[in-house]
Amino acid sequence: REPDDDRSVLGRVDFPVLVVDGERLALSVANLSVLAVVRFCLSDGLVQQLLSIGNRIRDFQRVQDRAPTISTVDLVALVEHVTNSVNEKYPAARLDVESDVDEPALETDKESLELALRNLLENAIVHNGTEDPLVEMRVFETGDHQIVFEVRDRNDRIPQMEIETLEAGEESALQHGQGIGLWIVTWCLEYIDGELRFAYDEGNVVTVTLPRGDSPQDSDA
Repeated sequence: REPDDDRSVLGRVDFPVLVVDGERLALSVANLSVLAVVRFCLSDGLVQQLLSIGNRIRDFQRVQDRAPTISTVDLVALVEHVTNSVNEKYPAARLDVESDVDEPALETDKESLELALRNLLENAIVHNGTEDPLVEMRVFETGDHQIVFEVRDRNDRIPQMEIETLEAGEESALQHGQGIGLWIVTWCLEYIDGELRFAYDEGNVVTVTLPRGDSPQDSDA
């Protein structure tokens, strides 16, 4: 399956665009009373939810509109940047990060990996339902020189239907609560030959596995 297939799916999602584009949103509610609009927008934090979706789509479009650039990425610096960014956005969240990688250099597309990890962490936070959600991320290397990012939460199990829909690449994944963030993760990993797996152990365990590529040490050998 080519990455373009996923892009065409997201390209047909008009709902988040209506949220981001204030003018078109105003037109869509022009015939409603002001009171009805206010009640609608305030119900269940809808505005914040929709703006968050719109921001995710905008970030995705920014990454998809450029050619992937493979470079040497410092895993330690990248993970620190992503976790700091997520902590700034969700200051009440607790992010517990553990890294066990001897050689931090990874050959990959930095922006795609960064966007995938950020969406994984944010997804775990927003679907937690507590005031101070705990999310754990462990980074380690396997015996066959693959890099693994393991993200654990304390949330309810991600429905199997949503996981199967993501794996099948069906458009209906975007209709579910987890769909937007996990779909973006799935698409980003298509670009960098990554693998996404799901498990459950007193919370969701979402694992991203990447090939290391040619490290500087390999090049000198």
